[in-house]
Amino acid sequence: MPRGSSTFHIATSKDEVAPVLLVRILNLKHLTDGTTQSLYLTDYQEPDVLTIGFFDENGNPQDYVCCNVRYDHVEVSTDNTLSEVEVTIDNVDRTFSAAAQYYKLNGTQVHVLTAERSVLHSPEGAIMRFAGLIKEARISEYLIRLRVTSGYSLYSLIPKLFYDSKRFPYIPSAKDPREVPR
Repeated sequence: MPRGSSTFHIATSKDEVAPVLLVRILNLKHLTDGTTQSLYLTDYQEPDVLTIGFFDENGNPQDYVCCNVRYDHVEVSTDNTLSEVEVTIDNVDRTFSAAAQYYKLNGTQVHVLTAERSVLHSPEGAIMRFAGLIKEARISEYLIRLRVTSGYSLYSLIPKLFYDSKRFPYIPSAKDPREVPR
């Protein structure tokens, strides 16, 4: 069963397609006053075009800033590892370095979508490729690399307890398990 809507599948079944990458960095928290701001980025490249219109996560019209953004494709594995993707943003004018100085990046939610140019007028014109939280942000003079993980793991959801021999005397250890420590 396909993941996208019928609008997206009809647009991508044509002989010529023009895919557009859309990246949403949602609710960046300001370090001093606690306000939030979201970034909407796209890899759309056309002379004299600075923004394109599409929809945000709530279905409201939003302008996506045209910049050099890309991502490593997501690999699906059968073992129990978390999915991970690396999003790279061009930082030539150092705009994003200034944003990283004042906003908390780690733990921020990121959506990576692929859309078709001919159906950008519809919220169903895109398909979600990956959604996750920023685990690491590496900022250099020319690039920002965001390591985004899906963040869903049963191990991360269980409560963590400190185990010691006084409260849990029957945990296997280097001591003799037949005698209870006092």
